[in-house]
Amino acid sequence: MKPVATRIRALGLTPGLWMLPFAIDHQDPALADLVPLVVHTPDGKPYEATWSGTALDLTRPEARAYVQRFIRQAVHDWGYGYLKLDGLHIGMACQQTYPQRNYVDDQFGNAVFFDHTKSNMQAARMGLQAVREAAGPETFILGCCTPQNERSLGMTLGLVDAMRVGPDSGVQWSGVVEGVRCASALYFLNGRVWWNDPDAIYARNAMPLNEVQCFAGWVALTGMLNNQTDWAPDYSPERVELLRRTMPNHQLPSVRPVDLFKHDPARMWVLTYEVGGATRTVVGLFNWTDEPTDVEVASQRCGLRADAEHAALEFWSNELVPPFRGTLRQHLPARSGRILAVRELADHPVLLGTSRHVTQGAVDVVEEQWDAAHQTLSGVGRVVGRDPYELRILTIGGPEPRTPWRAAKVELSAEDRQAGATAELAGDGSLARLRILAPNSRNVRWTVSFFGPHEAE
Repeated sequence: MKPVATRIRALGLTPGLWMLPFAIDHQDPALADLVPLVVHTPDGKPYEATWSGTALDLTRPEARAYVQRFIRQAVHDWGYGYLKLDGLHIGMACQQTYPQRNYVDDQFGNAVFFDHTKSNMQAARMGLQAVREAAGPETFILGCCTPQNERSLGMTLGLVDAMRVGPDSGVQWSGVVEGVRCASALYFLNGRVWWNDPDAIYARNAMPLNEVQCFAGWVALTGMLNNQTDWAPDYSPERVELLRRTMPNHQLPSVRPVDLFKHDPARMWVLTYEVGGATRTVVGLFNWTDEPTDVEVASQRCGLRADAEHAALEFWSNELVPPFRGTLRQHLPARSGRILAVRELADHPVLLGTSRHVTQGAVDVVEEQWDAAHQTLSGVGRVVGRDPYELRILTIGGPEPRTPWRAAKVELSAEDRQAGATAELAGDGSLARLRILAPNSRNVRWTVSFFGPHEAE
C-alpha cells in the first residue's frame, strides 16, 4: 500500500482509499478477536445490516482504538491523504434504507450498546471523531451517504470535508438526475458545512456528449464536489478536454438555484462574483427531462437589471446570445445544459467570458479595467501552462444601430513576454478574441487597444 501511495504522490496527486470503517464481519475467523467489540440486538446477537456488515460498538474505547489504528496506518504510515468512508449508517447501528429519499423504518434505537447512556447518534459521532483525530485536520474525508433517513447528516456535521448526498448514479441518466435532485435540496450546505458530492462525473465515450456536458457543467457551475472515479485512460482526448474545463472548483458561496421550489430538480442556477468592482453573472440552464423545452427567466430573478440590455456567451457552443432585455429565452434539447456568461451592455468593450473554465472567468479573471482616455481594455488572467487561453471581448454596446469597436492591437506585460507568453487577436463580428499561450502557469497581464465605432484606423 505504501509504494502505491508514494508513486501517486510523486505525480503531484493525493492518494485516496475507500473503506467501511465502522463494521466487521463477525463470522470471519480472522476477525474473531473483534467480535466482543460489536453492538448487539436486544436478544444478544451481533447487530448486522444488509451490505454494511456487523456494527462496531463505538461507545467502547477498544473499538474506537481499533478504528484509530488502521486510520493512522493508512494516513500516516502509508501516506493516504484522502479517505472515503462508506456505509456510515452502520456506525449508528441501524438498518440500511439506502437509497430511499423518504422516511423508512430503520429500527433506529433497536440496538444495545456497551455504554447505555449514549444514543445511536452519539455513538456514531464518537466513532467519527476518533477517525478525524487519528487522520488529522489535513486529511480530506468524504462521508457516504445521506439517503439514510438523513441521519447521516447529523452524524457527520463538522467532522467531514465532503459528503455524498445522493445514491450511486452510475452511467444511467435517471441516476444522474437523482444525484442532482439530492444535491440541489441540500445546496445551502455546499461550501459552508462541507462539499456536496452528487456522485462522480462519468465521461466515458459511450455516454452521449449532451448528457456529459449537462451534468459536468452543472457540477462546475454549482461548485459541488468534482469527483472523478472512472477509468480515464479509456477516455478520448475530447472527453478529457471536457473534464479539464470543469476544474478547479470555484469555491464561491454565491451560487444559488432560481427555481428550487418550482422544478425538481432546479433547472436554473445563477453564480455571481466580482472583478474590479463589477459584478459578473453566470446563468446555468438545465433540462433534466427526456423532452426538449423552452426556458424563460426574468432578468431580475438572475440578479440582473430588468431595464438594462444584456448579452451572453454560451460556453459549450462558444456562441454569442443576441442582446436581450427583461427576459432571457433559450431552447434546451432533452438532457442538455447551457452555461451563459452574461454582461450588461456598456458604451465600451467588456470582457464577456474566457475559455479556461465552464464559469468563463470565475476561476481565472483576476482584473479587468477600461481606460476611456486611451481606449484600452486591460486585465489579468490566470493562465495554465501550455493550455491555449482565449478571452472573449464583447465589442458592441450603446443604443441601436450598434457599430462594433474594432480591436487594434494587443500587448502583454514585459515580464510575461520574457516568460515566453504570446498573444494574438482575432475578430468575430461582435466579439474580439484574444488568444494567449504561456509555457508555464502564471498570471498574465494583457492590454487590448481599440478603435471607436466610427473612428478611422
